[in-house]
Amino acid sequence: MLQSTRVPAPFRFLGKCALILCLFAPSAWMIATIPPLWRDADAHNQVALDPLIATFWGHGPAYCYVAKIPLFIGEHWERSRGMAPARRATESSQPRLTDAGVWLLIVGQHLALCAAAFYFITAISRYFWVRLALGVGWASNAVFYTYAHCVGSETLSLIFVILLAAQALRLIQNRRQPQWTDWYIFALALCICILSRHVNLCLVSLLPAVFLLAWAQTRAAAFRRRLGSPP
Repeated sequence: MLQSTRVPAPFRFLGKCALILCLFAPSAWMIATIPPLWRDADAHNQVALDPLIATFWGHGPAYCYVAKIPLFIGEHWERSRGMAPARRATESSQPRLTDAGVWLLIVGQHLALCAAAFYFITAISRYFWVRLALGVGWASNAVFYTYAHCVGSETLSLIFVILLAAQALRLIQNRRQPQWTDWYIFALALCICILSRHVNLCLVSLLPAVFLLAWAQTRAAAFRRRLGSPP
């Protein structure tokens, strides 16, 4: 009898843990050594102003709302420890910019980048050594981690563009008919990409371009078979 070549579950788990550690190592170093980076006054407006006002000035609404969650948690944590004064009745309802809130935002962005990169790399190959090589190459690129360490809508855009690419790759790799959940994940990632930066509206053409390329490839293959067939 032929022995199964299926990798045991504990080894698969250890392989995934090694890949996650490889992807998160640059993030851990940046969190420990580099203060949060701010993308000019635009980043301050996105996290400090009311999202309605920030979107009026041309910023995407997604980051303006998502960033409020860690800022809200950080403000209340510092207030519970007596590190932040109580809020006045005349003060704005928007969360204050506290050290804890900003750091929660930065750490959350690094974790989201690591998760998106892991999802993308595991969609490319099923072999551990290929994934590990891709993970090392990814971790060697400082651009992704620099964006994740910045306050600004470009970070959320980058994370969801990676997620969108990974989901699109999984859709075209699947030989069976994709489930409705696969399309919903793709549509959700696309919507957040558009809502984070207006320039991402061009990503709407991604899926039609893939279908057009697949159709052209099928037609070219049929044309070559027709030329090679005997009269």
